[in-house]
Amino acid sequence: MRMNFSGKIAEGYVRTSSEANPAESIPNQVRQIQDYCASQGIILQEVLVDEAETGVLSANRDNYLKLKSLIKHKAIDIVVVNFASRFGRSMDEWIVTVEETKKAGIEFISITEGLIGSEMNAMQVAMAGVSVQLENENRRRACDDGLRNAKAAGKFVNSTPPFGYRKDENKYLVLYEPEAIQVRLINELALARHNGAEIAKILNERGFRKASGAEWHSGHIYKILRNRTYCGIIHHLGERVKEPFSNERIRCTPIPATTRRHPAIISEDTFEKVNLLLSAKPKISKSIKIHLLSRILYCPECGARMIADDRNNRYVCNNHRKGISQCVGLKIGDIEPKVLDYLAQKQKDNCHSFDVADDVNVSEDKERDELLAARRKLNMKFVNLQMSAEVYQSEVHAINVKIQEITLCQKKYDIFNTDCNDYQHLINDHKALNKKLRKDGMKFSLNKDKEVIQLLAVNPT
Repeated sequence: MRMNFSGKIAEGYVRTSSEANPAESIPNQVRQIQDYCASQGIILQEVLVDEAETGVLSANRDNYLKLKSLIKHKAIDIVVVNFASRFGRSMDEWIVTVEETKKAGIEFISITEGLIGSEMNAMQVAMAGVSVQLENENRRRACDDGLRNAKAAGKFVNSTPPFGYRKDENKYLVLYEPEAIQVRLINELALARHNGAEIAKILNERGFRKASGAEWHSGHIYKILRNRTYCGIIHHLGERVKEPFSNERIRCTPIPATTRRHPAIISEDTFEKVNLLLSAKPKISKSIKIHLLSRILYCPECGARMIADDRNNRYVCNNHRKGISQCVGLKIGDIEPKVLDYLAQKQKDNCHSFDVADDVNVSEDKERDELLAARRKLNMKFVNLQMSAEVYQSEVHAINVKIQEITLCQKKYDIFNTDCNDYQHLINDHKALNKKLRKDGMKFSLNKDKEVIQLLAVNPT
């Protein structure tokens, strides 16, 4: 018997996975959900849309993550989709998401398959997951075949055509002369042995700009110089293969994807000469930046581990990188000096406590030696039958307890008994200091007053 959903609040979710899906797919899915909710008396709050996003990677779907948050906080009564595969095209993801929805007391409805979460047992959920996985694989194969056939026909299937070209209504590349002039100039300057930075400077000084209107930079220059599409034919990049007797993987020579040619901007001879010059230039290895607090700094807002973002000169947390939080991060130039000051003060305090503890340790060592001597005397008395077993066990137990207390007290000091300069002499070597801090299990964050605090160390690595 079908349940009565009248008056319940629902959230719809629709998705397309690529340009290969029909343009009307989203409107059709939205209309179908609206009609279904109207017929069942369901109050449709909104329909979340992820357009041209793959269902395989949930991190790529912003509105899918929003829907998961609504489910977690139990802000709705029902989730409605057109097809089960819209809710996650991986079998594992689909099963887990449906089970999470059921545990939250939220109903799940797939209109086309007629699935209702509360009416499905574990076996039915698993079988539906298998069906979702198969549908995903079939759709992926069909999409790959369509893209392969389009490439073979000479169509440019990527979303953005190369600089210097536009796509016509049939997705064939056509020349865009205002940009093609710049592509030819870039190759001419490269043949004159100008490097990428010099070419970018010349273009910017002459008033040329990229398609976005931004100034040129060397990275974009080199992308243009290495793009074979400007020779008049679309190429496959070529697969990476492993070199014999080496772990290095190299890319094979690109092969034509089609026999159909489009208007060329440069000749193949020019392309080969330019790339011969590029390959002859010695490669300068990039310096690896070492950050003091990588993997040992934790976000004061959400508690996630933080890593350095060189572009913005900040430490950002993993939740921010995944797009599931709005944490602002910490400036590298602000947090690192604070932690160094904290370590310096900690070492100073520890060194002072060691001086105080030295006198205590001397007296405790003397007391422990006296207890050990007393225990030896008891052993001799017991061996010579001068005391009963009960008295012997009682007195030895009391001595052992005192020795254990002294040992634990000394270990309390030994936990921090390291050279006071352990961290100080590594201040200028961030790589070595980071390694030692990680080895010692040091983890840092900030409190509400923006002061450095040390978190509880768990399994230091």
